[in-house]
Amino acid sequence: MAFEPRVIGKTEGLNDEVMKKLDIIAKKTGKDVKIISGVDTRKYLKDSNKGKSKLTAHECKIAADVQIEGMNSEQIATELENAGFSGVGRYYFKDGTPTHTAHGDLRGLPVAKGTKFEKGLEKKYKWGYKWYYLEGKHYGKSIDWLPLDGPPHPKPAKVKPAEIKPAPPAEKPKPTVKMNRAMLIAAIIAALVIIAVLVAISISPQSGTPAGDLVGTWRTSSPVTFHTQTDFDYPFTLHDVESEKRDITWIITAGTSDGTFDIEEHYTSSDKSSTGTYTPEFSPNFYTGVINGDRLTVQKGDSIVGEFNFTSSIITGTWDDSTWSSIYTQRTYTASNGLTLTKQ
Repeated sequence: MAFEPRVIGKTEGLNDEVMKKLDIIAKKTGKDVKIISGVDTRKYLKDSNKGKSKLTAHECKIAADVQIEGMNSEQIATELENAGFSGVGRYYFKDGTPTHTAHGDLRGLPVAKGTKFEKGLEKKYKWGYKWYYLEGKHYGKSIDWLPLDGPPHPKPAKVKPAEIKPAPPAEKPKPTVKMNRAMLIAAIIAALVIIAVLVAISISPQSGTPAGDLVGTWRTSSPVTFHTQTDFDYPFTLHDVESEKRDITWIITAGTSDGTFDIEEHYTSSDKSSTGTYTPEFSPNFYTGVINGDRLTVQKGDSIVGEFNFTSSIITGTWDDSTWSSIYTQRTYTASNGLTLTKQ
């Protein structure tokens, strides 16, 4: 019996249009098209402002990551574009060479109606993104849906030179009393100085208050153990893949509104140990702190990553930072009340 190329792998639940277009590629290339990532049904974090899930094209059943024997990511991406996929992604190793996987989705097409991908992209754009790997491990996204070839730049509009009208004759200056003018300027300057001092006093956290106690430099007295979990190797199940010790410094300054603070974090790592795939973190990092009494909540964007108690000399609490990507979920955490910093 003659070999019949077909679409194989994680086909369950995918939109019929996705399957039809992949079948076209299989027949054209004479090779099986293997789906390594189809419908993704994981429940990601809710948007705290809008209350909507951050759905991916995979969760909307209009996307697939595929492999074709003997072809690299760029070659597969070309086939996806030719078959009618409106969103195409290319994957690369750290050295810039293409991997053997490419992404295709149907954003902007009728099948995307009712999803956040309904509007899609203008046809005159050719889009893609790069995802790097290092020694077989995921390394991080470097370009996220940037136009590879944009539309031609429009010619600048011709602007008709404005008609130049002669300036009206200057009025003769009115006589003034020099002493009164000088006194007025001095009064204005004095008033501005007083206002500036009062504003500075009102917005600056005072020492001895909870807000004033936080401002300054804080450090860990000994290295703190951080653990990293992902579900990359075991889909939908988080498990520990990395641990390391960190010497941490926080530089806390007053924020732009009452009860908020800017936290600049620097750290050095030691005793690293990894057993699986994860995205490494780097220093420095920047967070927002919000206080309520003697309680400090640390946020990254809208997500809470740490809860702490504090006094004028010590901060103690738990770090728990859960993030996600279009490929897997990752969590970095300490033991309960495992992070302690003292004021310098």
